[in-house]
Amino acid sequence: MRAPRRRTIPVLVAQALVIGTLVTGPSFATVGPYSGGPTDFVETSQGQIAVSVVLPKDYDPAKTYPSILEMAGYENGSASADGRTMLGTTRDVLCAQSPDPRYCPPDPPLAEDSQALTASSHFTDDGYVVVHANLPGTGCSSGEFGLYSFQAALAGYEIIENWMPTQPWWNGEAGILGHSWSGMTGFFIAAQEGLAASEGRPHHLVAMTISGLVDDVYRGITYPGGVFNTLFPPLWYLGIRNAYSVAGGTAQGVARNADNDNGKQCAVNSATHTLSTDDDPIVQGLVSQGLDNDYWRSHSLISYADLIDVPTHITGTFNDEQTGARGFSHLWDAISVPKRLLMVNGDHDTNVKARETWADRKTWMDYWMRDIAPDSSWGWSPTQPTSVRALLELHKDDDGNLVSNGHIDSTSYPFDQTTWTDYYLCGGKALTTDRATCGVGSDTYLSGTRRQSWNYQFGYDQNPPLTTADGPDQVRLQGPVVEEGNTWAIAGPIVADLYLSASGNDTDLFVQIADEDTASKSISFLQRGWLKASHRAIDPAKSDYTSVDPARANFLYRPWRPHVDPVAIQPGVPENYFVEVWPVAHVFRPGHRLVVIVTAPPAVDSDYAFAVQTSQPVSVNTLIYNDESHPSRVTLPVVPATDVTGLGATGPGCPGYWQVRCAGE
Repeated sequence: MRAPRRRTIPVLVAQALVIGTLVTGPSFATVGPYSGGPTDFVETSQGQIAVSVVLPKDYDPAKTYPSILEMAGYENGSASADGRTMLGTTRDVLCAQSPDPRYCPPDPPLAEDSQALTASSHFTDDGYVVVHANLPGTGCSSGEFGLYSFQAALAGYEIIENWMPTQPWWNGEAGILGHSWSGMTGFFIAAQEGLAASEGRPHHLVAMTISGLVDDVYRGITYPGGVFNTLFPPLWYLGIRNAYSVAGGTAQGVARNADNDNGKQCAVNSATHTLSTDDDPIVQGLVSQGLDNDYWRSHSLISYADLIDVPTHITGTFNDEQTGARGFSHLWDAISVPKRLLMVNGDHDTNVKARETWADRKTWMDYWMRDIAPDSSWGWSPTQPTSVRALLELHKDDDGNLVSNGHIDSTSYPFDQTTWTDYYLCGGKALTTDRATCGVGSDTYLSGTRRQSWNYQFGYDQNPPLTTADGPDQVRLQGPVVEEGNTWAIAGPIVADLYLSASGNDTDLFVQIADEDTASKSISFLQRGWLKASHRAIDPAKSDYTSVDPARANFLYRPWRPHVDPVAIQPGVPENYFVEVWPVAHVFRPGHRLVVIVTAPPAVDSDYAFAVQTSQPVSVNTLIYNDESHPSRVTLPVVPATDVTGLGATGPGCPGYWQVRCAGE
């Protein structure tokens, strides 16, 4: 068979405009100190890679140091030691020169670079060298760009194995640090290292800590439950990614080094950038017609999990507006190495901004790279190969610091302490764990208005009443109010096992889990799940099961759907829909109650959007309650509140929960 012809597109116009503006404009030296990379260029099989080496504080050239690689397609190879871009430094200088600090402007977009955005300063402040690198075809690196590419990650492997050994500061051990894109790139690099080890090639990677991950590009972000997410994937790929790569990577690399060879080399390399249309997610998304295929699978981390062979720390947040909350636990499940999972409420950047997250990650790396054993407060030890910690009720304290309100530890995921607890959907829109008291009935709702919308950029507590009020286009059910002394908690994955009929031949389901404070009437939206009805088929052999709860052995907690052969539903005929709701950890306190909302996916949901679908099903749906053949229920991972270490007597409340969507009357 003839190999497919690769088509490439030069990526020059935007770069030329930005670079020309910076180079021909006023001298930046008159405004402030614009120190930053690239400090070196590394020859690899994938192209010449721009790197910015940040040496540790109090660096001694007579010593060697453990070294960490952080690689992505933003401004990484042009990063600075202080974590500020040229825009950020300009703002800092203007603030310093202002006679009145009240007139100090806020940070502009792109003010921080990867030294700050991955919390790597905590490593360079404490005896590590950190190497920031640009992927091929981005920033000041040359070559062809490929998104989420196992092949492109070979450049990272070669930096570790071919270039680091030539550096005078290297002690022979390498680690990987990454968040979001660099986290996903780090996973691919570690998979390349694992492949090398299996083939007897050099392998110096010791450990990694990564966060903000997408496990499966189809299921985890582009088509959750088979429903097309039309906002963040194209917004990031076409807008945010290019802004950071061109303005943050290439333009800075040239402008900061306009008087030396590094700046010239950056300009030369940027002129070689190409994109492969055969590897382009927009093109391939159109080709896939909303179905899973080899493209999505070959670009998903989960396809390479069996290659990971180094101790791995994974951090994830339940309210991640960008990469979602599915990936971190799935990838942790899939790797078979010493591993740690840390999860917490919060947005995308909580993975690196909260002290309890970055300190946990650094403690992990300190042990594997520097033999500094953790103390018992971290909830893991070198003799314990797997550990999981959920931080609960993260919030800001009186000093503005992000702090949790307790944590729960486990050696497995789902949690060791889990009791799978069914909340049956009952007539009268009630939820109960006692099926015998659950009334038979049903409720009908109009699916498709998509009004239940909100946007991350407007804030987690900015919800127009129209978007949160109950109405005929949703079904809202509520459980009993928690009484004093009966505080309970959940931690882990949730499944909604629903029986429903629809008037059309397809429908989109959106299931939300929430906590209502009955005193204030405020509601905290904790987590959600999606399912396109025509994609309801499950492959049992590829789904995930657990026996942590002896009473529910072999419990299916993460269904795997093929998403390749949609089957229309019969109008008016009840069907069973098993909806995967992403993980969460939360405490239900006295005066609060569980709320479940079933509706169509909203037009905008955080930084996701579902307003436009390849098929736009609008139907009248009937949710069936507790009759003998249709026991609709939501199964929660209940854990004993007494197992939560350090649980405060009161919670932060809505909207105090950090980055948890809050709505009030």
